Amino acid sequence: MRTFHSYGPVDSTEHYCVDRKELLNQCTKQLVGNIEKGGHYFTIWGARQTGKTWIVEQSVNKISRQYKDQFKVAYLSM
Repeated sequence: MRTFHSYGPVDSTEHYCVDRKELLNQCTKQLVGNIEKGGHYFTIWGARQTGKTWIVEQSVNKISRQYKDQFKVAYLSM
């Protein structure tokens, strides 16, 4: 059963959340860029509880799945 969650990263299988496919696709496209020339970096900023960690985790997972032969992906939290 899904529950409401008010702190930390959201797990969409356990928590109620809004699917943000367009934002995720835009973020992934920006990071991957042109595979021949390399991707780009960007900053994520926002108020507390706005999904910053979620978008990073989702992008890392998507790139790891879709581009596993082209990229080595690592996620570091500091």
